[in-house]
Amino acid sequence: MESYVLSCCSTVDISKEWAEKRNILLAYFRFYLNEEEYRDDFYASISQEKLFERMLNGEKSKTS
Repeated sequence: MESYVLSCCSTVDISKEWAEKRNILLAYFRFYLNEEEYRDDFYASISQEKLFERMLNGEKSKTS
């Protein structure tokens, strides 16, 4: 049997806990608010509330 690794990007529609329980490796994307870089890490580096508040207040957002 061949060995393999399951992986997916952080934009996947599953929880971090679900992926970790199944040994699925996550590739974390990056995004920017103004020029400040954040990791798309299931809201560990910035809360969902803070992210949307900053976007609604007009901060420029972009991804790679």
